[in-house]
Amino acid sequence: MYQPHGIYRYTGGVNWRAWVAFILGVVPTLPGFANALTPSINVGNIAHIYQFGWLFGFATTGVFYVGLSYAFPPRDTLIERAVLPDEIYDSYGVGGEIEGVPLDKLDGCGEKANGGERGFRSWAHRMIRASRTD
Repeated sequence: MYQPHGIYRYTGGVNWRAWVAFILGVVPTLPGFANALTPSINVGNIAHIYQFGWLFGFATTGVFYVGLSYAFPPRDTLIERAVLPDEIYDSYGVGGEIEGVPLDKLDGCGEKANGGERGFRSWAHRMIRASRTD
């Protein structure tokens, strides 16, 4: 399933942004963890971070990951444009019907259409036009 040269690759297969965010979310809780294991170790008030470590870790890791992803976007994973389902059908030469339902009777999501323009591309164009008129 994973393609080493696909759009979801990272440097050496490792997303360094995720590791940095993980470390920044976990390291501050370690003194509290040490205190929980050995109460004779005095770490001061920083031990309280460990008491709500799951919340602290989740929030800190999330903020750092999003920040690093915006500051240093993974350029290799960016695509020029979205690939629409109609294009995939065309590239595989799917014609006529899918699972016994004629293509002209389906919208782009595989659901039965109820009139008007058909296909995902048509739906996307309608949504874009609608967003421009707002």
